[in-house]
Parts: sequence; C-alpha cells; structure tokens
Amino acid sequence: MNKGLISGLVLLTLGLVCGLLLAVVNGFTEERIEQEELRLKFEAIEEFYTISEYTLDLVELGGGESIYVLRKADVIEHLVYSLKAQGYGDEVEMLVAVNSDLSIEGYTVTYQNESPGIGTKIVGNDFNYSQATDLSTFDSISGATVSSTAVKTIFTEVADRVEADFGGALNE
Repeated sequence: MNKGLISGLVLLTLGLVCGLLLAVVNGFTEERIEQEELRLKFEAIEEFYTISEYTLDLVELGGGESIYVLRKADVIEHLVYSLKAQGYGDEVEMLVAVNSDLSIEGYTVTYQNESPGIGTKIVGNDFNYSQATDLSTFDSISGATVSSTAVKTIFTEVADRVEADFGGALNE
C-alpha cells in the first residue's frame, strides 16, 4: 500500500477515535456544566435579592438568554434579565436586575472575554444606569468602545422589554 494512504487512514482513525471520546466526555459533563452555570447565576442574583423570599420562574428567550421572574403572592416584584451582546473578544453576558418601579437594582457581567486591561473594565464598572427605560445618562468606558457598546446593547434590550414584561404577558 502507498505510504500516503496508510498515513491518511491512521490520521482518519485517530480523528474518529478522538471525536468519539470527545462526544462521550461531553455526554458525561454537559448536564453538570449547565447546573454549575445556573448555580453561578443564582449566586449573582442573590447579590440583588434574597431568592428564598420569592417564587422564581425562569422564562427562556432562546439563544441562551432568559428572564428570572421573582414573584410574591403572584405579583411580579422583580425581573432579572440574563442577556448577551457581541463584545470585542467574544459575547458579553450580563444580569440586569429591575424592580417593579423600573429602577435598576443592579447589574453584573457574568461572562466576558474582552481585552485584558481595557475591555475587562466593563466588569464592576458603574455605567450610571439607574432607570430601566432611560439610557441618557449611560457612561461608556474610554478606550473600550466595542465592549461598552455591548453593555449598552444589553441595557437597550432591557429598556425595550421591561415595561411590556412587567405589565404584559409575564403577569398572566
């Protein structure tokens, strides 16, 4: 047999074996990884509200985005949006906690892969965002235009949704 053909078959076999092993490992770890991500989000929500005081509903929006609905006596008290937008290095994912009066309880970055030292300034930054429907006071980070734009995109999505979510279908 031709040496090139043998080498090709060996590489093909190794590729198939490695792919199969990767699929098996993924099958064992996928659920655990999802549980850990959910646990970390609950920890982040606990920074804003004591979850045990509320009935918590999860509304999946698709694309890994969701709304955590916190109710007391079947009345929506708070919404926590888990939203994503494209940053410079990767997607930026944030939790934005909104009270029923549309004031912002807080926000936190739960995932980012931005440029160290510049884009990572979005973590823990005060963007001067205190009212869900008002972005006029939003403060960008100098030098981190794309990362700041990702954060503003998330805040804009919250602003576009929040009034309808508190007064609309989520109350049904």
